Amino acid sequence: MTLPTRTPTAAIRGLAGLAVIALLSGCSGTTAATTSPTTSATSATTSTTSTSPSTAAGVDVESFLASLTAANLTLKTFTTSTTITTRASDKETKITSSGKIDQTDQAKRKMQMESTYSGQESAAIIIGKDYYTKIAGQWFKVSEKQMKQTGGQAPNDMSTWLQDARTMIEKVELVGDETIKGVPTKRYRVTMDGAALAKLTPSGGLDLDTFIYDMWLGNDNLVRQYAVDLTEGSTEMSLVSTMDDFNEPVNIKAPAKYMEMPG
Repeated sequence: MTLPTRTPTAAIRGLAGLAVIALLSGCSGTTAATTSPTTSATSATTSTTSTSPSTAAGVDVESFLASLTAANLTLKTFTTSTTITTRASDKETKITSSGKIDQTDQAKRKMQMESTYSGQESAAIIIGKDYYTKIAGQWFKVSEKQMKQTGGQAPNDMSTWLQDARTMIEKVELVGDETIKGVPTKRYRVTMDGAALAKLTPSGGLDLDTFIYDMWLGNDNLVRQYAVDLTEGSTEMSLVSTMDDFNEPVNIKAPAKYMEMPG
């Protein structure tokens, strides 16, 4: 599937925005597949070994969401590592990020992320509805209005996300058994209504009829990995994110010194 003509930067923002939604809602993953998901997502990471059958099996949507909900109740903290890769005109560019999430207090969920893009480093901290961003070594506190304008998203409650997902999911398929970083997982393919999902994208920039999520769940039904592939004109984009360190201690605090973001 090919996206309508837009700037690659807009699509990257949209792709990253969907990844943020996935992280902050406690479950994971977006895949807007432009090639076979079984091929593209697996080749995007060297940590995956596949024993997938050639035909995916249908899964009851309600049962699938119930399993995710139950698993999320056991998940208090985790870490994540994400790579977004773009390829255009024989040039490859990567955005790498790592972060930690603490959802112990559902009323004040926390996230801390660091990323590198074209040699430039940035960071963000979200604590409840307070959002901080680090630019050129200086921390700024961003208002909720400014955050929405720049594509930010405050943590939301997973139950709300799952309730919305029930109306967006068109089908769920079990692809097969695979191993992620030595952990046995089951790989699922989730097809969603693209128009409905785009409404949840903080920065916009994505306009697809259908999204296909590839998600790898462990035996505990916690997400171990998710992947995304997009094509926009001659530009190819992919996202691979893994999740680790479930329920290990994390320390996320607001910056000791910061300035209010102008405007």
